[in-house]
Amino acid sequence: MTSFLTDHEPPEKRRRYCPDGIEQKLTEAAVQLAFALYILAHPKGGGIVEVYPDGEHAKRFAIPAFLIGLGFSLKKPIGSTTYGGEYVRGGHKIIVNPKSQHGRGDVVGVIADCTVRAECKGGIVNSRHSGALSKVRSGFNELVGQTMAMEANGDRHVAVAPATKASLIQAQRLVGRCQTAGVEIALVSADGSIEFVTPAA
Repeated sequence: MTSFLTDHEPPEKRRRYCPDGIEQKLTEAAVQLAFALYILAHPKGGGIVEVYPDGEHAKRFAIPAFLIGLGFSLKKPIGSTTYGGEYVRGGHKIIVNPKSQHGRGDVVGVIADCTVRAECKGGIVNSRHSGALSKVRSGFNELVGQTMAMEANGDRHVAVAPATKASLIQAQRLVGRCQTAGVEIALVSADGSIEFVTPAA
């Protein structure tokens, strides 16, 4: 079964803070692909999504194997990397472009005739270690800042991060301010499902 998660052996001091001594991560590339698949599956989603991982992201997550495991096939390579290309499944296409477009989104697609641009961040999802939790919080704040820095041009801007207790708490703290700034927050679960965070009633 294709998994969004990757297992990592943590340093000795962090092992007791995660189940079975193994840290599980939703890497940035996995988060990007989860959101790309969300757009494709949306009833009003367009049939093409662009994803812009960099080389480091691709080293940490096997993008071609993952997409092929989901039934996509590589129709046209892009660039000289092992992962860049146009991946097709039925009427859907994911364009994995190795060339970053800073400030314009890690994932770009269309929902209901509106362009959606998502900035994405990965992270550890199963650790209780204070350092790992602090990294989740600081990474989330950085993600929100990057998303807010996008040009306000009428597109939907979404900050996408792994769903953890720490990221949910941080998202609930910031969602009101983000909404005022025109930024949405979405969290990705271990199974790749997407949940948007909304202000408390």
